[in-house]
Amino acid sequence: MNKLITETKEVLRTVIDPTNQSFSIRNYSDSIESISNVLQELGRNQLIAMINEMDIKFRNSPNRLISFYVKDNRERTIITPFGVVTYLRTIYQCRTTKKCFTYVDRKLGLPRYDKYDPCIKAMIAETHATQNSMLKTGELVGKRIFSLFSTKKERNNFNISRQTVHNVLKNITLIKPSYSEAEHTPTDIYIMADEKYVHLQGEPSQIRENGLTVNVMVKQAVIYDKRVTDGRRSSLKNRIVYSSIDGSFWTNVLDIIAQRYDFDKINNIHISGDGAKWISTSTSTIPKSTFYLDKFHYKQALRQMLLDADDRHVAESYINNNSKIEFKNITTCLLHLEHNKDRIEYAKTKLEYITNNWNAIQRSLHPDYHGCGMEGQISHNLAAPFTSRPKAYARENLRRYLTIADGTRNGVDLLNLYLDTFDLPRSNKHIEIKKEEYDFSMFEQNNRSDKSSTSNWLKGFTSQI
Repeated sequence: MNKLITETKEVLRTVIDPTNQSFSIRNYSDSIESISNVLQELGRNQLIAMINEMDIKFRNSPNRLISFYVKDNRERTIITPFGVVTYLRTIYQCRTTKKCFTYVDRKLGLPRYDKYDPCIKAMIAETHATQNSMLKTGELVGKRIFSLFSTKKERNNFNISRQTVHNVLKNITLIKPSYSEAEHTPTDIYIMADEKYVHLQGEPSQIRENGLTVNVMVKQAVIYDKRVTDGRRSSLKNRIVYSSIDGSFWTNVLDIIAQRYDFDKINNIHISGDGAKWISTSTSTIPKSTFYLDKFHYKQALRQMLLDADDRHVAESYINNNSKIEFKNITTCLLHLEHNKDRIEYAKTKLEYITNNWNAIQRSLHPDYHGCGMEGQISHNLAAPFTSRPKAYARENLRRYLTIADGTRNGVDLLNLYLDTFDLPRSNKHIEIKKEEYDFSMFEQNNRSDKSSTSNWLKGFTSQI
């Protein structure tokens, strides 16, 4: 520690010296790296000193002398956010039951035989929720373990393996989210819905398709109560993202709305989507709801049905004027001019799509309807992390990753959630915990941070070095 402090002082003295005519960013980066090394070493030393004092005080306590023998002293090495820490702890044996235990490990809640401490595992869970790459997660957390900032090549020696990252994620306790009640219940609630097919692996042979990988439909809904436009950018207020590969999708969406809002004060629930049957039939489950067909999809169908721009302009004018019969007549006549039979059959499916969703299209043309941005949500929330690269997931793993990702987007503090549920039993099913038994404040959105208190804490901490 003294050697590191001496080296850091020398680096800082060189940078501060006005006779030093070197003007480079390296002056700053070397200073940061030297201070980071001191902080890491200080953390390791303080942790070891705390554990040693904890062990000595228990060893000399009257209760210990009455109940436990000293059986052995053993070293343990764990990897912490400060790096590798090796400490000596005492193994005790109960005088009556003859069972052995380690006081400091039990007091600190450290599981036996674990290589990485719970803080590192919590960092892995939080990082993977935004990265969705086990390799990248292992690299990012590994570099943080080595130092707060370092330019040394050795920083890659702490990269965490993909298997370790997978094991950590597999053991996360899935808490069924409890959504905090909104301060104000508006008269209108908006829901956008769409799906994305994701590859599965490890499925039983009887449900595989010709021995190939099976695709599973991931349904996703985005629930919000207001859309705010600032220039060319729009944001959704009080947004909740819900994804699922299981049944009872719309029932669960209804539960979310009921938790967030006073349902009696809601007059209308506007559901937007691409016209898929599972979306359009949602109105039978969601009361006070109306389905709107996304403009992008009906215009896309129109482009695919009629290749000529002038023909599309004429056909679209009948849609805008709510002239369904005239629309069918004009498009049927235009399709008769087509000579390609396959092209005609394809165009007829698009015509049927538009006519079947005619009322939903008319509702989307109302001036108060502000559109549906679900394509962008699906691209960002599902396509980018799950299907942008060739991947396949075990069904239970996919369900777990979706739950973690949704929680992060909904403002869940995954770092604290992991630590607070560390001792709960591991399961692939959601665990329901009553609010009085568990602090659900981490599920509440937190858009602000107290920078002043953080700054004051850092000033006080660094002044002690």
